[in-house]
Amino acid sequence: MLSPFEVFDISENKIAASVDCRIQIKLNNENPAVETADMIEESGVLNFIIDSQNKAISLVYPYPIRLNKTGVGVTTEVVSGVLHIAYSSGSVIVEQKQVEDKVDVKTIKALLTGQSKDIKDPLTLVKLIADQIKGADLSHIELIVSTLYRIGLKSARFTGKYDKADIVNPVTKTIDDSWLSAIAFRDINKAVGKGLVNNRKIQLNPIEKIINQDFSGV
Repeated sequence: MLSPFEVFDISENKIAASVDCRIQIKLNNENPAVETADMIEESGVLNFIIDSQNKAISLVYPYPIRLNKTGVGVTTEVVSGVLHIAYSSGSVIVEQKQVEDKVDVKTIKALLTGQSKDIKDPLTLVKLIADQIKGADLSHIELIVSTLYRIGLKSARFTGKYDKADIVNPVTKTIDDSWLSAIAFRDINKAVGKGLVNNRKIQLNPIEKIINQDFSGV
């Protein structure tokens, strides 16, 4: 897994690219981001792609940062409603002196719906979420994170091999686990299909096991 310091030169008020990288930002016409000719303001999970290594890396920012759209070594292009910004090695990605310290719902949603694909350490993800939801019981956050990491149909916590796990969206994935999750997420059609129509053994995820007071393997 790439370290941010392998890709970026990070200082207190500036982030520069150490290698060629790019970011894709989906433009939302209904809720447009703050944008000028020189920058676009983003927050949450920022996924950068490093084509030369066929890898990606995420930076998590719970507050708005201004991504440069112009400058030496910076190129931009809009294709099908997606803004592509490419940064060559040495170019400045972000440079700002202060940020507004506030809870960012966009960041919380991104972390809880599995958008931080390259965070392979669950403790890091738990801390990132806890930093955003002040006062939340860590046991609740840990339970959610435990169902984010999957190896096939199984939770990665049963194997401990988080480096081989995929991060899923718990809302859509847990609905697919069993009729119990489908009911919990109010998808009655899927619940009936899994609970009554399909004659197969269900795969309970950690949340479901606790609901059923089955603490084996949790």
